Amino acid sequence: MFEDRFIPRPEAIEKAITQKTKIILLNSPNNPTGAVIPGDVLDEIAKIAIRHDLLVISDEVYDKIFFKDPPESIYTREGMDKRTLVIKSFSKTYAMTGWRLGYCFGPEMIIAQMIKVVNYYTACAESISQRAAKYSIL
Repeated sequence: MFEDRFIPRPEAIEKAITQKTKIILLNSPNNPTGAVIPGDVLDEIAKIAIRHDLLVISDEVYDKIFFKDPPESIYTREGMDKRTLVIKSFSKTYAMTGWRLGYCFGPEMIIAQMIKVVNYYTACAESISQRAAKYSIL
């Protein structure tokens, strides 16, 4: 991966897919490398996900921290809104790291199942995090 500047190679992803593969996990911008997956690579990964009927989990918690152009999301590729779960965070973007406040969006079938788990796993995010997040996006 170092020789590829930590950018996943679509052909390597496709080669690794088996009958047991269900999900492609992406992290862009990446922590700790800072690598950002270029749009053309996201296009190819999206084609692979569609061709193999795979879901994508896209960890985009550092999407507001970049040096050049804003990073792109695989979610925006045609047909990927139906098969991508995007994870975002207030904690990283707005220096709220200890407060652990984030969110995700994606296909309704996945979100509905996640809500069942979250309802029993957490009571709610603490009020100070919620208030800080509210004002960070205004």
